[in-house]
This record gives sequence, structure tokens and C-alpha cells, in this order.
Amino acid sequence: MISVTGLRLIKEKVEFTDRNVLILAAALIAGLGAPQLPESLFHALPRIISSILESGMAVGAITAIILERIL
Repeated sequence: MISVTGLRLIKEKVEFTDRNVLILAAALIAGLGAPQLPESLFHALPRIISSILESGMAVGAITAIILERIL
């Protein structure tokens, strides 16, 4: 429900160009996939990085910000 509401808000404010759709799709995939990473990976990384990777919302936001800057 939250994702649908967020997409509605984005649709009202942002034009869906190929670039924007790519950024949005990559951020959603990264955000949904990050919580599925194995627990052993989290123990091998520094605490600050593992805490970011545990949050799909944080991973999605960081992915979108990075892609916005480099594309």
C-alpha cells in the first residue's frame, strides 16, 4: 500500500522518461532485494554498512540518489 501511494505521488510530480523509469526500477529492485541478503554477509561487514543493508528503504533511496547523479 505504501509503495502504491508513493508511486502515485511520484507520478504526479515527475515525468516518466526512460531515464526516470530506469532509476525508479533499479531503486525498487535494490530496495526489495536488500533484505533478502544472507545473514552471514551482515556479520562480515562493518556495523554501519550492515545496518543500512538491512533496511530496504535505505538501500532503495541510496540507489536512486547515486543513479540520479551518474545518469
